[in-house]
Amino acid sequence: MFFPGVPLDLLRQAQALYPVFHHELVVTAYGLAAKAHANQLRKNGDTLLSHCVEVAKTLAGMGLDAETVAAGLLHECLGSDVYRSQLEEFMPPAVVSVLDRVNTISEMSRLYRQYSSSGSFTEETYRRMLVAMEDVKAVLVVLADRIHNMRTVRALPITRQEALARETLEVYSVVANRLGVWCLKAELEDLAFSVLHPEEYTWLKNAVRSRQDPVALEATINAIKGALHSEGVAYEDISGRPKNLYGIYSKLKADGKPLTPESLDSVYDLMALRIVVASKHECYTALRAVQSVYRTMKERSKDFIRDIKKPNGYQSLHETVLGAGDVPVEVQIRTHKMHYIAEYGFAAHWKYKEKLDSEDEWLEKETQYKRWLTQYKLGVHDKKVRPLGSPPTDGSLKSLGVAYLDAPEDEQGNLLDPFLRHQRFKLQAPVKTEVSVLLATSDSIETKEFPLGTTAQHLWRELGLGLQPGFALTVNNRLPSGEAALQSGDLVQVLPLATVLTRSPQDRLGSPGWSLAAVAEDWEQENMLSPAASASGGGGFPGDVLEVYSKNGMTSYTMSPQTGSSSVPLAKI
Repeated sequence: MFFPGVPLDLLRQAQALYPVFHHELVVTAYGLAAKAHANQLRKNGDTLLSHCVEVAKTLAGMGLDAETVAAGLLHECLGSDVYRSQLEEFMPPAVVSVLDRVNTISEMSRLYRQYSSSGSFTEETYRRMLVAMEDVKAVLVVLADRIHNMRTVRALPITRQEALARETLEVYSVVANRLGVWCLKAELEDLAFSVLHPEEYTWLKNAVRSRQDPVALEATINAIKGALHSEGVAYEDISGRPKNLYGIYSKLKADGKPLTPESLDSVYDLMALRIVVASKHECYTALRAVQSVYRTMKERSKDFIRDIKKPNGYQSLHETVLGAGDVPVEVQIRTHKMHYIAEYGFAAHWKYKEKLDSEDEWLEKETQYKRWLTQYKLGVHDKKVRPLGSPPTDGSLKSLGVAYLDAPEDEQGNLLDPFLRHQRFKLQAPVKTEVSVLLATSDSIETKEFPLGTTAQHLWRELGLGLQPGFALTVNNRLPSGEAALQSGDLVQVLPLATVLTRSPQDRLGSPGWSLAAVAEDWEQENMLSPAASASGGGGFPGDVLEVYSKNGMTSYTMSPQTGSSSVPLAKI
């Protein structure tokens, strides 16, 4: 209704796959994106709109809500012809907030590429800032964007391909792993692997094809499900996954083994499945059920519950069976409490995989909470293989009452398992006394912690910028209002005033609700102050005509070059 003439073929294709694309908010976001990116092409010849739709489809496929999918459609818009006033008119504040965070992450990515070679902005610093982001939805949008960028990376020069692949492997796949989004982590790793080691990637892809049959894995899961039913074991979750190619490559490399068929025969978890049950007794009943269906490889059997005590508290039964088609499958069996410790506690898989050298209490608590937000509050689909008709998410912790973790303690009653009330295992939003921001100045870039409630005005005084004329402080690429409190994950930059003044108004203004008239007045005043901006013709608005779509119809504005006169540069047609 508001965007006549936009092409609908991409929207209809998405609607055929995911119901969320029928949501009014998502349809409106599609219209905005279509207008913003009309006639814009990517390096590979595809339309920029198609890229935005692919990002949104990735988010929809993960089961995310309409607001997140809408943000995926609009993630390129803040730097295009759709101005903030339009986004704020058509989109709820939550969507605009996600887009602001996406924009911030894009700028952090640029700074990372600029400073990483000097060691002043390390991959771990970048990873920590992404985990610190207050809105995890923005991080998921960025991960989905990186997925599609890596799928189409071949259109770029090889040096650029390799740089993006390294950043993907060093930062984005690690963050996806910390958030527990296995499907994104696996694809990001494999896409980067295909660029950085194309020969090894191609060899492995062909070599494992016959050993990672998804049909055989599903048949194995269903056979074990039947055996569990016969034994009277009510499992809480059963799921399987093929090991991703980069994971196989890393395992062989760590073991000092070459890429050969013989070496590949020594990797027994090319396919794996996990069974989660309610009690320790049922772990062993489930194990007998598994052994009754398939031949086992006894030398691979491990009991991490009774026989082998892991110092980090990890507990599980491991059994390798020759599943459907005689393909080896590693089976893990554990209780929901063991599973909780392995996913969120001190035995968390992400810590084991990253081999962290020292205890990092902040990172552990922040990651634990963000994993819970991602998997249980947002309900992200993990894309693992499950029996037909099973929910697309890991529901093995529901019986512990994780849904009631946010409720006040006096209202939880018996809804929350005492296990989760124990201080050792308690899952809650980290109590913050500080905010962690990325501070970039002309000579350094570093993470800084400031007391909770610190405002831009406080920071201005602390940095002594009042004594340095010619500099401005921006928060997330915008001039902040002085009383706005900083948030963890904010990007704070100290920039020359001339640099800030040459930015377009929509990138500079920090307060909501601004109008086109205010933009015109503000832009005029700045050009009177900035001869460089006047000489360059303003540079704030792309093109000669700006079409502004609103719920009351369409209005066009002409862009006049800045000459230093007092005329308003935006003239309504």
